[in-house]
Amino acid sequence: MSLKESVSLSQSFMATNIDPARASQSMEDVLQKVNKLIAEEDAASKRKSREKTSQRTRKILEYLQQGVAFADAIAGMNDYAGVAVKTFAKLLECEIARRRNSEEFVVVYQAFASTLFLVRYLEQANMEDIRDQLEQYFDQMNTLMQDFGLSAEVYYTKCKQAFVRFLKATAFEQELKEFTERAYDIQEKIRDCLGTYTAVTVTTTSEDVKRILSIVSNLPEATTKPEKDAEKIIQAAGDLDDVLTDDTKIAAIAKIFGDRVTSETKVILQQDLDELLAIHRDGFITRLDEATVTITAKIEGAQGEIMRKLNSGPHNLIDNEEFKKVWQDNVSNGWKASVKCKLFVDGEFNRSHISFLILTSLFLEICGHFRNAFSNQPEDEPLPRDNWTLAVLTYVMFHPAIGDAIDDDGSGYVSVREFNKFLRQKPENWTVPELFAFWALGWQESIYNTCFEINDLVWEIEEIALEAKKASSDEATTEHIEAYLQVLDALTDITRWSHVTGYDQTFTVDVDYDADEMERLTEEYNAKNQEVFHHVTGDNGIIDAYSDLYYLNMRFDSRVELWFVPMVYQVLKLQLNSILLGPEDDEDAPRNAKHVTDYQWFQMDSTLEVLLCEFHSRMKTLLRGWRVQKLDSQLQVNSFFGGIFAGWFEGYISGSNKKVIARLERLEDADDDSDSEDASPSEVSELRVLVSELQGSVERLTGMVQSLLNKEDTSNSKTRQEAFQADAEDGDAPQDDENYDNGQGNDDYNDDY
Repeated sequence: MSLKESVSLSQSFMATNIDPARASQSMEDVLQKVNKLIAEEDAASKRKSREKTSQRTRKILEYLQQGVAFADAIAGMNDYAGVAVKTFAKLLECEIARRRNSEEFVVVYQAFASTLFLVRYLEQANMEDIRDQLEQYFDQMNTLMQDFGLSAEVYYTKCKQAFVRFLKATAFEQELKEFTERAYDIQEKIRDCLGTYTAVTVTTTSEDVKRILSIVSNLPEATTKPEKDAEKIIQAAGDLDDVLTDDTKIAAIAKIFGDRVTSETKVILQQDLDELLAIHRDGFITRLDEATVTITAKIEGAQGEIMRKLNSGPHNLIDNEEFKKVWQDNVSNGWKASVKCKLFVDGEFNRSHISFLILTSLFLEICGHFRNAFSNQPEDEPLPRDNWTLAVLTYVMFHPAIGDAIDDDGSGYVSVREFNKFLRQKPENWTVPELFAFWALGWQESIYNTCFEINDLVWEIEEIALEAKKASSDEATTEHIEAYLQVLDALTDITRWSHVTGYDQTFTVDVDYDADEMERLTEEYNAKNQEVFHHVTGDNGIIDAYSDLYYLNMRFDSRVELWFVPMVYQVLKLQLNSILLGPEDDEDAPRNAKHVTDYQWFQMDSTLEVLLCEFHSRMKTLLRGWRVQKLDSQLQVNSFFGGIFAGWFEGYISGSNKKVIARLERLEDADDDSDSEDASPSEVSELRVLVSELQGSVERLTGMVQSLLNKEDTSNSKTRQEAFQADAEDGDAPQDDENYDNGQGNDDYNDDY
């Protein structure tokens, strides 16, 4: 089961009344599976093997995500236990959202899980006698997990540069060991408390605890070549404290890791870990509380009894009663748990039984349903306020856009799950026809206009950045500005999608629809998204880490194409404001850039890099799916979701954005356990660029050879034709001779080549 599937399964069970005995057994099974994975990881680490570390850490999170669903079903009846379980669920969500998980942090989740999963014994105990004690222990557990979550956030966000993590590793190791030991201490107290009333099964032994502590001990170990080289500098200096007070040595270690030192990283390195945690505690607790409310809402709003519905027909899985009937009416036509988006059929469109060949699909049938509903409106009643949408929905050319809005994975099929999710994103004050009309036309119009605004922002920011680079005498600042300019330029590859696809904004000029109503929908949609974007970036347009994308994942799931363009616009607008002296709305105010620190340039660059990495990864995921289906990638890219990936794909294929892609794929490689013993990150990056350049040279050489072959084929064809004509004049023209191919060339030769 994939991680995504397990999350969906988790959310379904959380809202379902689960048999306590089944839940208890399921939690025990989860703990045993995770203990087994931890044992495998501990054994592998002792062999210095990291071949499957990433897979094991993701499986641990997957199993714990399933287990917490059962724990929530039981703990919900006990307020104090329920709060702790929801905190744990939130921490898991944040960990899953990270692009790469540190196994030393992941294994500590098992210490918390084995304690929290003791909720499976609560119903068997006499709660009145031990309620106060249990409430105290679970409250301690909740506070401990909050402290752990804060440590994880600081590690992943404030210490995200590899050399900073290495230099802070010993301090974090001690923190993680303390969290583990305290979690098991609380577990023993809860176990003793419950043991008075019921037999408590011991699922975590002292050996399991030792394995967790053993893995945590690996955090400060120097295993990769950069780490070993850095260790030599520390040993030569005497100790770590001597290095942290020497800017030259810090810069040397950063260079080994392919990183650059900033003023902010110097402060972080010189701060005590407790001091660093204290600075960020309040902000973390606030975000955790907000996210816990979101998780609670998800649990309460989730639909239960999934298995019962599956047994009674796929149409019963549709949440909306109106469209459940539409789907049910088409079960006889082959609509099961999914429907192909585009099929040519000869069928009925409306009640007048006019039969014709149409491009049909789920959304076409529903558009027909809307049409019938509007046409059957009694003449003595006013037209519905959304009657204007019919002018859009009756145009078949808009239907693919609706299909793409529903089809999450770009497979060409619309599943029940996808359709339900599509309907759930409808704003409360919209009707369903308005939802369809917006995705038919409004969204692409909005993206088209926003891309021009992004280009304007890029131009203005580039002008300021180039001036700052020219004026800077600091090498680190100059490097950060150059990196930032590189990703800014890459953004324009994406915004030129309309040039690549040939999108013409005037193609709707003949469609007689209410433009004011469409504009209203667009403004309301964008306003709602602005709230989500603000959660991610705050007021400064900065994203600290991948876990900050949690709110985007909650709203849009894996569909990066839905949020990328408006999100980039929001980020660039905030970043521009942060480097300007004058207010944005005062044209007469001075527009000169104020002093921007090296760390600010680094943060702005990292933020855009994170967003680009999400976009690039999404495109590659779609490409893999289309390749498996044996579909034309170029055609799919140019058509899927209006061609939003077309510009980036063109640069990806041509190699024009190869340097930025090398950076992005270096980020993606953090998911893999491919820590090189022979090459530093900077060397790997250089090798990627060289490989990309070599691929480009091979493509050009292949083109030249093919051109020569084509010329040779043309020449041979002409020679054969002349010979054929000469033979014809002599009366010797060959008939049905397989050696003559009428100038088409040697197919066997071409195939072999």
